[in-house]
Amino acid sequence: MSIFVVIPTRDQENLAKRIGELGDHSSHKLPKGEWIVSYDGTSIELSSRLGLNKTDGNAAVVFAVNAYYGNAPTSIWEWLKARWN
Repeated sequence: MSIFVVIPTRDQENLAKRIGELGDHSSHKLPKGEWIVSYDGTSIELSSRLGLNKTDGNAAVVFAVNAYYGNAPTSIWEWLKARWN
């Protein structure tokens, strides 16, 4: 699985629903409304799965993560550690 950051640019409610459809433990919502997502595919495939390539109201930027560092709540580090390849 790869780790992605999904940054919504509008309509967070619909995007949150689509992210929830990925599975219970495949995403973690960050404090400002962004998401970290574990997904077995590319950023293009994840974007498509989230409906970002359609005109259904979802809009976000998806980044693949190849390293991480910082200061954040323990829950974020635990989520990342459990899913990092």
